Amino acid sequence: GYTDELNAHHKAQAKPLQHAKVAMIKNHREIRTSLDTFQSQRWQSEEMKRAASIRSGFKGIWDKLNGRYWKTNEQETWQAHLRDKKQREELIQSQLIERQNLQIQINLLHGSQEKERLALLRDLTLAAKYEEKNRPAQERAKEKTSKAHDRDAPDIDFEPEI
Repeated sequence: GYTDELNAHHKAQAKPLQHAKVAMIKNHREIRTSLDTFQSQRWQSEEMKRAASIRSGFKGIWDKLNGRYWKTNEQETWQAHLRDKKQREELIQSQLIERQNLQIQINLLHGSQEKERLALLRDLTLAAKYEEKNRPAQERAKEKTSKAHDRDAPDIDFEPEI
């Protein structure tokens, strides 16, 4: 009964942290999804700007021949890619730190609950030893005589010899 009560108490203690964990997971996913959507839209608008910056006509052909078009377009694209990657990594790092802080709280709770379980087990063990020690002498004497009787009983072998 004590262990069931303690387990129910521990579940009640852990419930707020579990709800916080589920809410955090949901929130982190939503934030990452919104970041992906934002970066995708920004990428498309920047791609349109880069396409609009290309000169047309003979000057555009000349830019492609001498490499000016490729140099500027590829550089801008690469810089945008690095910026988006860095932004996503920073978000992930901040979310990891937040999750680790929650995990520390969960681990502390589990540690304190484990100590409570060990204390209950110790108390129950001590109570059992105390009961054994304070049991009436007549009961202990009966057990001793029954054990002695079992020892004195002849050892009969019912196996047939071949």
